Amino acid sequence: MAVAPKDRWFEDFPVGEIAEFGDHVVTAEEIVAFGRRYDPQPMHADPAAAAATAWGGLIASGWMTCAIAMRLVV
Repeated sequence: MAVAPKDRWFEDFPVGEIAEFGDHVVTAEEIVAFGRRYDPQPMHADPAAAAATAWGGLIASGWMTCAIAMRLVV
């Protein structure tokens, strides 16, 4: 019998379980806007400076990806 999500603890989730909550397309403009406001590191907030990093371009802040994931779940 499946347990309702609100009644589950971390140990109740089997390793490898997959749950889908929707999708969200992330644009460069969204990455830069979030980066400039909340995580102003060059790889998040400045496309020109991001091009010179090890990643070779913009990357979304981890905080941004967590916020998107939280919004999709909740």
